[in-house]
Amino acid sequence: MSRKTLIILLVVLAGLIGLVVAGVMLLYSGTDTIRPETEVPDSQQYLLMPAVPVDAVMVGAFSNVEEVLPKILPATGFAASLNELVKSQSVVIEQMVVSLHNLGRIYPLYIIDAGVAQNETTSLAMSVLAAAEDNGLYAEYLNCSTLDTSRKIAGRSVVLASPCKELVLSSKRHLRASESVLKAPGFYYAHAKSKGDNRIFLSNVLSEHLVSSIFSDRLRGFFTVGKRMSDWVSLEVESLSDIADKFSGRMVSDEKQPDILTVFEGCGVSASEVSNMLPSYTVSALALPIKKRSEFLNSYQAYLDSRQGLQRKLILRKRLEDANGISPEDFCERLEIAEVATASFKVNDGLQRVNLVKVGKVDKNLISLTTGLNEYKYASYAGSLFGDLFILKDESYYTYINGWIVSGSKDAVQLYVSGEATFYNLAEYMINADVQDPFATPAAFMAYVSFTLEPDLMGNIFHKGVQEVIASTCEGVDYSGAFMTLGENGDVGKLRLEMFRNEIKRSKAPMQARDTMIVISKGPFSVKNARTGMTNQFYQSASNNYLCLKDENGKGVWGVPFDKPICGTAQSIDYLGNNKFQILFGAGTKLHLIDILGRFVADFSADLGKEILLGPDVYDFSGSGKYNVLVLHKDNTIEMYNLKGERPASWSTITSSDMIKDLPEKIDLGGNTFWIVRTAIQTLIYPFGGGNPVSTLTGDQMALPQTEVKILDETSVEVECYDGKHRTIKLK
Repeated sequence: MSRKTLIILLVVLAGLIGLVVAGVMLLYSGTDTIRPETEVPDSQQYLLMPAVPVDAVMVGAFSNVEEVLPKILPATGFAASLNELVKSQSVVIEQMVVSLHNLGRIYPLYIIDAGVAQNETTSLAMSVLAAAEDNGLYAEYLNCSTLDTSRKIAGRSVVLASPCKELVLSSKRHLRASESVLKAPGFYYAHAKSKGDNRIFLSNVLSEHLVSSIFSDRLRGFFTVGKRMSDWVSLEVESLSDIADKFSGRMVSDEKQPDILTVFEGCGVSASEVSNMLPSYTVSALALPIKKRSEFLNSYQAYLDSRQGLQRKLILRKRLEDANGISPEDFCERLEIAEVATASFKVNDGLQRVNLVKVGKVDKNLISLTTGLNEYKYASYAGSLFGDLFILKDESYYTYINGWIVSGSKDAVQLYVSGEATFYNLAEYMINADVQDPFATPAAFMAYVSFTLEPDLMGNIFHKGVQEVIASTCEGVDYSGAFMTLGENGDVGKLRLEMFRNEIKRSKAPMQARDTMIVISKGPFSVKNARTGMTNQFYQSASNNYLCLKDENGKGVWGVPFDKPICGTAQSIDYLGNNKFQILFGAGTKLHLIDILGRFVADFSADLGKEILLGPDVYDFSGSGKYNVLVLHKDNTIEMYNLKGERPASWSTITSSDMIKDLPEKIDLGGNTFWIVRTAIQTLIYPFGGGNPVSTLTGDQMALPQTEVKILDETSVEVECYDGKHRTIKLK
């Protein structure tokens, strides 16, 4: 697995923090509060921070560099060179700071402690300068004792390095003027709320610039609201490993909580249950569990009123009440809403969002209890009560399932109605990736992001450069994602972030990943021409459904009008037993027979009684010309018939709870015949007479849909399973 770069680590952190911040900003924050400027007192822990320009968007300060460096820096570039220096123990870097700045685009500034201040360049500095030069960075050595400052940095020498020369020069100017991020508005309080040897600080005021360099244009606006919530986010690096990175911290502006977070105080916290309702392929999700409904709504309303934001909500609520005969407040109380969430996932060819509302009480006068597709009268009700985050572009349909109202577009909700969205849910997916479900931790607000994305979705979310790094980060990893909570266990300003990467054993195949497409061919099909002894091509015209034949030279022989699409196969049989072959095919509910001259066989009639999806396949088990056929019907059944359309008495229908993808494959072992049936999620093996499968593998031991069925001996075969193991199936 590739190591992720420090810069992308910081960038992703910024994005995830922005996600939670933007989510919490569903509680409209109103006018910014001007914070007093107070400088962080001098300390060894902030030794290098005076070199960080005041306009830093994000700052990472690392003390135990030898431990942290190998875990967060990339396999290539300047950071890799530093990593190699540390690993070789040729140098000891006691402290390092990496800051991000917006100069038209986001640039990093590396500030590396090069030892005690001295006029001559230290050996450590020379190694670092060489590494910077080798990687195309502009770098300078600076003896900080030449600065007019009383801070501890005056006793050190540093190396400043960046891809942008102006950023290095800016750092030097700030040092000489005794100006730095330590004097940035609100940073004093961010510092006061942080702890640990390795800290990361994000400026919400400036984060819009950073976020705009990460996310696609369509998502930028969603993240620009953070600057209205708190000045800074302070995070401590708790642990870093190959499978998970963990951080904890706070949102801070001054010595008090940011005003908006007081909405959650006294409202209680509870665990979210929404992960059981989210598909495994969820891209992002935000959840607001509500323990004390009345307290929360009253607190939120009072907050809106204090920020001149209540009137707009009241107007919306009155409009909704007039249209539907019930106010959003009464709607909430009658259903005893216990949680609201919103999630995005792939629908058709793009991302769509749904709202999920957990109800504690069912009111049949408001919602239908049948799991079906229903028109939704109460679109925007959740948004009017809990914030604009829950206003959807299309919320015209809903379904009720397992105590939840799921609303959104017709296509999105249909995934819940069909069972596809909940067949393999996010909670199961995380369990199978050995990730403890973070939604289960009581908190005020939660956010989830998946990095395990299909290539066509990456462009909807991230800029190209970030796409490439995330793809590299996830290389060789089945599951990669991140989760952030706000207000864990009732501490409303507390943030917790976990980024995880792991292998996964699938106990179910995600329905979104299933191959549910069945291609019904119109030909050409190779058929025998007994008159010429050659192979001809039989096909159906795509434009007018004519049945057509081409000779061995590709020349058209005939075309015959026909009124139905044929069902994907055409087989040569000697129906009359005179060594003259006819062409058997299916269409509608019937089998049809046409000879090599384009004439339908007059005395042939076989109506199977139900629609054919694919088939027939033809078998002459005895070699006597007594043909049987196998057909896959549109009702997901496989049947065997003779040419009169009659099922043999010994035959039992083959079916499956999952979609059957193709006609069976015949396999012979020890004088016995079996049928291999491929479904959308697994491979099953049935006895010759149909009925129940002889293979009963389940969970992550299910045989893969396209596994080779390898004959081992006269009684057993071998298949490959979802957990990557090969298993033996006894067929007798």
